[in-house]
Amino acid sequence: MNTRTIDSTTRIDWLAFTVKLPVCETWQQAHERLLDVLASELECFPSFDDADIRPITGRPPYRTATTKNGISLLVNHLVPHATVEVTGQGCVMLGEAGMRELLASKRVQEATTRLDIATDILTTVQPLEVQQAGYSERFESYSIVQSKSGDTLYVGSPKSDRFVRVYRYAEPHERAPFLRVEYVMRGDKAKAMMRFVADSTVVMAAASLNHVFDWRHPLFDSCKDSPRVPTIANNRASIGTQQWLMQQVRPALLKLAATGELSESFWQQFWMGLPGHPWDYGAGEESTGDRWQSFLDRQDPLFFD
Repeated sequence: MNTRTIDSTTRIDWLAFTVKLPVCETWQQAHERLLDVLASELECFPSFDDADIRPITGRPPYRTATTKNGISLLVNHLVPHATVEVTGQGCVMLGEAGMRELLASKRVQEATTRLDIATDILTTVQPLEVQQAGYSERFESYSIVQSKSGDTLYVGSPKSDRFVRVYRYAEPHERAPFLRVEYVMRGDKAKAMMRFVADSTVVMAAASLNHVFDWRHPLFDSCKDSPRVPTIANNRASIGTQQWLMQQVRPALLKLAATGELSESFWQQFWMGLPGHPWDYGAGEESTGDRWQSFLDRQDPLFFD
C-alpha cells in the first residue's frame, strides 16, 4: 500500500482535573489552600500571586475563579474540591516539561475530568468532505455548523463522554490552511486516555482515537507519525483498562502494522523487556502483524480476551 507522509502536529489542547480541598471559611482562603497544594505537588505550576479572584456563574458548584496564562482555578469555599482547567494556551505556556510533569502525576491522572487531543493537518480537505467519506456507524449523532468564521463537523454528542470536532477556519484566519481534528473526552474515558498518553505519546493516543472513529477519508490513511514506545502493564485488577487496550489499542496497532506504517525496529523496541515477545519465536519472514497475532495466541486469556 502506497502512503505519503503529511504535515501534521498533535498535542494536548485542554486538560481539566480536580483537587481535594477542605471546606474553608472564605473564598480567599480556599484559593490560597488550592495554590499551596498545587505548589507542593507540581513544580511546573505558575504563580497566581497577581491574579484577581472573580465571581462566576454557569459553572456549578463553583462560584469563583482566577485565571492566568490560560490556566483557570475554579473554587467554591463551601465545596471540598476545586477544578484546575488548562486550556490550549495554558498547555503551550507550561511547555513540554510542564505537560510531561502533569501527565506523569498519578494524582492528576486519577483526577482528570476532561482531556482534549488535537491534530492540525496542513490540507485543503474540508470538514464536509470528511463527513461525506464516512466514519464508524457506532457514532449516530453528528452535526455540521457553518458560519463566516469557518465550518465545524461534530461526530458524537457534545454531551457525551467522547466526541470529536473536525473544523477549519475561514480565510484570512492564520490557521485557515489547517484542518483540525479535536477529540474531547470526559470522565472515565478522559482518565483512561490520560494514563495511555502518560505511558506512550499523544501521537499514539491520536492514532488510537482515529481508529475508534474509523475515518474513511483517504486523508487519515496517510497520517503517519512515529510514536514512541508505550509501556502497557498487565494489571489484572484493571479489567476495564485491559478491555480498552484490546478493543481499541490492539486493532489500531494491527492496522498500522498491516499498512507498513510502523517499522520493524519500532516493534522490536515495543516488546523489549516483555517476556515471550514475538521475536522470541524465531518468526522468520512473518509480517509484524502475523508475529503479533502469534504472540497473542500464546497469552493469558484473562488479559487478552
